[in-house]
Amino acid sequence: TVPDWMQTMGSVFSVVLILPSWGSAINMLLTMKGEWQQVASSPLIKFMILASTFYMFSTLEGPIQAIKSVNALAHFTDWIVGHVHDGVLGWVAFMIMAALFHMAPRVFKREIYSKSLMNTQFWIQTLGVVLYFTSMWIAGITQGMMWRAHDEFGNLAYSFIDTVTVLHPYYTIRAVGGTLYLVGMFLFAYNMYKTMTSSRRVEESELQNASPMGA
Repeated sequence: TVPDWMQTMGSVFSVVLILPSWGSAINMLLTMKGEWQQVASSPLIKFMILASTFYMFSTLEGPIQAIKSVNALAHFTDWIVGHVHDGVLGWVAFMIMAALFHMAPRVFKREIYSKSLMNTQFWIQTLGVVLYFTSMWIAGITQGMMWRAHDEFGNLAYSFIDTVTVLHPYYTIRAVGGTLYLVGMFLFAYNMYKTMTSSRRVEESELQNASPMGA
């Protein structure tokens, strides 16, 4: 087995990882200093800012889970599922979609088909991912507490099926959140398809400015 001192060192170094992770995210957010009004008008910037925010959430959760007392509660529970998905869906996917919305006009020489569709996608997916990871956070904590509960004789207080029954409402909320996020992905795919095939062509000079946007 891994010696206890080595586990402790691993926990310490994991917690220290918060510093470079948050440093890069704060650098990204401070780039907007004096230009925050653009968040209201640019759905692309909305995606980037929210992606950076989710990056901060995700890189805070990970190191905290490396603390042994926290890991003892959270390990193998749905908390981990929530952690992974707020990183993948909230951070990585949002940043990739922002990058693709920025690149599409430059690659296809056409403006983005619909800015309003981008906004709709953003809010639907934001609601979806928030429902997804918060339901899994609550489910994970509930799971961990039930698994650790004992009666006066030292026996487990709950069977496995007891935990599954209690968590069913949270799984339903997760399904709703995941469905909303999937709907947003279909809107994204449709917007990109129409950008490639039906949107107004733009001149090279227009591409030197911010990504051209449609209606």
